[in-house]
Formats: sequence, C-alpha cells, structure tokens
Amino acid sequence: MRISRTVKAIATLAALFACPLFGASLQERIDAAEADAELLLPAGEYQGPILIEKPLTLRGELGAKLIGNGDSSVLTINANNVTIVSLHISRSGRSLEKDHSAIFVQGNGVFLKGNTIEQSLHGIYLKEAQNCRIEDNVIRGQTTKRVPIDDPIAKGLEAEADGLCTIRIDANQRGNGIHLWNATGNVLKNNTISDTRDGIYFSFSHETRVTGNTIRNVRYGLHYMYSDYNTFENNRFEQNAAGAAIMYSEGLLVRNNTFTNNAGYRAYGVLVQSVDKTAFIGNTISRNTVGLYLENSNDNTLRSNQFQRNYVGVRLSSSSAKNTFTENGFQGNLHPVESDELSSSNRWAANGRGNRWPSSQPVDLDGDGAGELPHRQADLLGPHRRDFPMIGLLSESPFLKLLSFVHARASLPGVPAIEDPAPLVDIARNPPAARTENLVSDVQ
Repeated sequence: MRISRTVKAIATLAALFACPLFGASLQERIDAAEADAELLLPAGEYQGPILIEKPLTLRGELGAKLIGNGDSSVLTINANNVTIVSLHISRSGRSLEKDHSAIFVQGNGVFLKGNTIEQSLHGIYLKEAQNCRIEDNVIRGQTTKRVPIDDPIAKGLEAEADGLCTIRIDANQRGNGIHLWNATGNVLKNNTISDTRDGIYFSFSHETRVTGNTIRNVRYGLHYMYSDYNTFENNRFEQNAAGAAIMYSEGLLVRNNTFTNNAGYRAYGVLVQSVDKTAFIGNTISRNTVGLYLENSNDNTLRSNQFQRNYVGVRLSSSSAKNTFTENGFQGNLHPVESDELSSSNRWAANGRGNRWPSSQPVDLDGDGAGELPHRQADLLGPHRRDFPMIGLLSESPFLKLLSFVHARASLPGVPAIEDPAPLVDIARNPPAARTENLVSDVQ
C-alpha cells in the first residue's frame, strides 16, 4: 500500500514538472486552460480572488483551500457550465453593497458540489443565474472579527498579542448562506447552513427546487419574497430567530419540512405574508413561539401538518381568507388557534375531513374517522395578547376555561373562534402520505 502511494506521488510530481505551467498561479492555469478542461487541485493553499470566464471544472483534493484577499468575492463565475467540486473556500470581503461572496455566480448551468465555505459574507450568490445545481455544500457564516479598539479594557475586551480584539459580528451585518436574485430553475439540495444572516434568501427567483437542506442558528432560515412556483421539500429549519418568512408570492409547494425551536418574543416557525394559492402539506411545526402566522394570505391549502408544542399553533389574521385547513393535528399547543375575527371565509374541513384537536372527543356515528358534530376552538384573549403579552397569564384561569368549554358546545355571540365541522377522531386511520400527492397539481 505504501509503495503504491509513493509511486502515485512520484507520478504526480513528474506530471507537474513536465507541465509548461508548473509554478503558475491558479488564475494563470485557469486562463491557459482549454474550454471544458478539468483542473485537479492537490492539497495546499491557492490565493484568490479567482475569475472564471469559460466552461471548466475545478476539483479539489482533500486539503485544497482557496483563500481570498478579504476585499472582494473569492471566486467569481461569469461563464456557463462551470463545475466547482470539493474546495474549501474562505475570506471574502465584507461589503454588503458589493455583494461580496465566497462564490459569486453570473452564469447558467453552474454545478457547485461538496464545497466548504467559511469566513465569508455571502456563501453562494446566484445573480441572474439559471439552471444551476447547488448540492452537498457546507456553509458556515462568520460570527466574529478581529479589529483594533481603543482602551479595550474599558469595554470589557482583551487585546491579543497583535493588539487586535475579537468582537462578535451582529447577525444583521452577516451575509446569507445561499442568496438568489432574479435566478430561475435552480436546484438547492442537501446543503448545511449555519450562523449566517439568513439561511436561503429568495428575491424574484422562480421555479426552483429546494430539498434536503439543514439550516440552523440564523435569523430567518428561509427569507423569501416576490418568487413564484418554487418547491420546498424535506428541509430542516431549527434554532433560528424564525424558521421561514415567506412573502409576496404564489403557487408554492411547501411539503414535509420541519420548523422547530424558533423562539423569542415574535419568533415564528413560518410567517406567511401576502402569499396566495400555495400548499403547505405534511410539515412539522413544533416548539415555536408562533407556529404559523397567516397575514393577508388567501386561497391557500394547509393539509396534514402537525402543530406541536407551540405557544400559539396558528395565528390567523382577519385579512386572510378562503384558506382551507384539513387533516392537520394540533397537539400540546398552549393556544391551538388565535383568530381576531368573529366570522370567517376560511374553511376548517375539506371533503368531510376536518382536523385533530386536543381534548376533543368527536361523536363518530358512521365510523369514518370524522365527527358529525362541529368543534369550536375559541381564543378569548387572542385579539389582545399581541399588544399586551402579560395577559397570557390568564389563559389557564378557571373562568376562561369555563367559557371555552361552554363555547365548544354552544356558540357564544361576540367571541372570536373557528369552527371545524368534521373534527377527526383518529387521523392515523387515513394517513397523510396517501392523501398529499393529489394536491400538487392544484397549486402549480
């Protein structure tokens, strides 16, 4: 084994010395390469910034590192059909105005796979880039920086040997993990993103598939606006300020994702603002301050989602109408539904299937798994809790429990509430997986 490795190393060195560009910089090798060539980068440090303006492949061996100058993007791709595989890329500039990034893409058909990105502003930035694939990359945001500070002791800091102090970078001054602007038809798959400003940022970007990504410890796991007909499946958004903020869009499919442990005074699992004709199917939304907030959003379908152990399961504004809730489960939420309207055009059942509610024992005479008598879910403090958070301490008072008990059996006038005409007895009798596929065509 040692002999074969030695032979391989000698052969590699011989090839390098035979190459007329031996000793040339990486940029010189790229400039001299033929279109569609593949450049293999052995372990070592390569200095950026690097510009690629032709189709080719850069493939790094273990330990290959591309290091920027801290004043620009590290790797800029201005060509179609470029592939970057298995590089460690670090030290971009930090100008938000100039969109400094570890990898800045302005070409179509670019493939980025298995790269590790650190110490950069934005991780990967797609600008007017179409049909790119971003897979299996690890992106870690820069959380600290070293700067000179006058009288650091007075500020509770300690200078290091070179006189610089390490300070934390505020989340709002960091870049995004993956940023898409006016980019269409891309695939983002199995990436891991942490400690950036937002995990994945969409703006004016359509028909993109986002699947299998894990995003944690950021501001918004998914920050999203003015982008239509995209699919988000099997992603995990956890321990963020908010799992997702989806705004000003339509025709989305949000399926089988997990939004969990997003906590804080106004933290949401999913915030939906001005979103229409979208399907939320089979998602798990748990341990958030507010699981799902619908604001000015219409004609959406929410099916087979699990709202678990949130302070508020679903917050529904009076500006949201014609939304359909069916086969969802509400377990362990302090307030399953918060609504500030006395009457609503939102529907809480479809095709004779309502939702599963805590402490509800529907009467199921025909054995189809849905009750014949409606379930009423009142939230007597909902309209006031947002302005006066401390009023939530009254939620478990005997008087309010009595009113809720009475309202569940006979609707009380003037009480904001929702009514489910067919509450589920046992959702497991009709598994969600067998009922979700028919909905995809409804929203695309």
